[in-house]
Amino acid sequence: MEFERRIEETHIRELRGQAVTPHLERVELRTYRREDLIYPVALAAQVDRLTSAFRNWYAGTQVPQWGVLLIGFPGSGKTTVGGLLAGMRPSDCTYVLCSAKDLTDPSDIDRAFRTVELLAPAVLHIDDVDLIARDRRAGGAGLTHELMERLDGMQTRAKVFTVLTSNNPGAIDPAIRCRPGRISTRITFEGFGACAAELIERRAHALDLILAPDAVTVAVDAMKERLALFTPDVAVNVCARLRLTRANGTPCTAAEVRQALEETLAIVEDAATVPYLDRFSAPPPAPIGDMYD
Repeated sequence: MEFERRIEETHIRELRGQAVTPHLERVELRTYRREDLIYPVALAAQVDRLTSAFRNWYAGTQVPQWGVLLIGFPGSGKTTVGGLLAGMRPSDCTYVLCSAKDLTDPSDIDRAFRTVELLAPAVLHIDDVDLIARDRRAGGAGLTHELMERLDGMQTRAKVFTVLTSNNPGAIDPAIRCRPGRISTRITFEGFGACAAELIERRAHALDLILAPDAVTVAVDAMKERLALFTPDVAVNVCARLRLTRANGTPCTAAEVRQALEETLAIVEDAATVPYLDRFSAPPPAPIGDMYD
């Protein structure tokens, strides 16, 4: 028993401060700097408050546990917040990354929280939490109860900053989604239409795509009534379309940018017609890529 205890302690020392899965496998995390990310004004303010809360959480002792729920369509930039926290965390702060496939049984949730408690101070990041913490009226009692109990029990035992993401917040049990003791902050990733031109121009620059003067501004202004569902991934797809059709190096015109934007938004608008609760059983086509690749 003493030998096993020493092995466990050695393993913990090696992993503390690393990025790992609940199975203690090391993972490579993409990190971001705040100055490299473009958010709408209101969303930027929320993200900045969250990063400030993260610094204060780590530095203090009065609030050992804090949780945030990040809500938004795929490609809206939720993962960039995890990358921000991963990049700014101190060297002894572990990052435990869980996907929905890692947490299919109550014992998996137990393992994840045991890992976090052993490696604290830590960030616990659970993607697609709506697939785990389903409303108990929809048959999600087992996993939901376990997650609720572990979130409650952790508050007095470990220093953990919890990050949950969801494309479908309505499917999350209200006892988790609406209880401040479990989720203290909610941030919805929306409003990117206000910075659509900047996102497209930055992505175009990354792809060495030549744009005619004011081409993006004119195209975006012409499409402003359809930008409610614009996301960073839309900018990625628009520029990918233009890159594939402009191999000769001539500047892209406003008409061409508008056409690419119309075609991409048509995909997103079609996806938005799929009922929210059906999106995982019948996933719609989606724009490709990562805005910050």
